[in-house]
Amino acid sequence: MSSTFMGLEIGKKGLMSHQQALHVTGHNISNAENKEYSRQRVIITAADPLYVPSLSRANVPGNIG
Repeated sequence: MSSTFMGLEIGKKGLMSHQQALHVTGHNISNAENKEYSRQRVIITAADPLYVPSLSRANVPGNIG
C-alpha cells in the first residue's frame, strides 16, 4: 500500500504545475500589446515514476521529492 504522503506530494506537484501555468497566462495577457513579446507556453506532461527500493516491500513505483 502506498503512503499517504506520496498522494499529498502528487497533489502538491499538480497544484504547483498549474500555478506556474496561470503565471505564464497572466504574463501573456499583460504583454498582449507589446510587439516585441512572444507568447509563452507551458507544456505539462506525465512523468514516469521512480522505482525506490525498500526493505519492507518489493520494487513498486514511488515518488521522490
